[in-house]
Amino acid sequence: MYIQNSGEAFNLASNQRIDVSLDKLTTKLQQQLAQDGHCCIAKLSFTSLQDLYGFACEIYRQA
Repeated sequence: MYIQNSGEAFNLASNQRIDVSLDKLTTKLQQQLAQDGHCCIAKLSFTSLQDLYGFACEIYRQA
C-alpha cells in the first residue's frame, strides 16, 4: 500500500484505490514503528490522514 499526501491510498501491485480509515492506518503505523524499534507509540493520535502522512514522513526522513 502507498498513501499520497492527499490521504488517498493505493495497492502497490495493482495501483487500485483502497478505502482506508484513520484508525486502521494509525494501527498500521504503530505496528511498523514498533517493528522498527520505536517506543512510546501507543498514544499516537491523528486528526487527519494528512497529519498521519506528515508524521510518518518526518519519522522516516530522520531514519
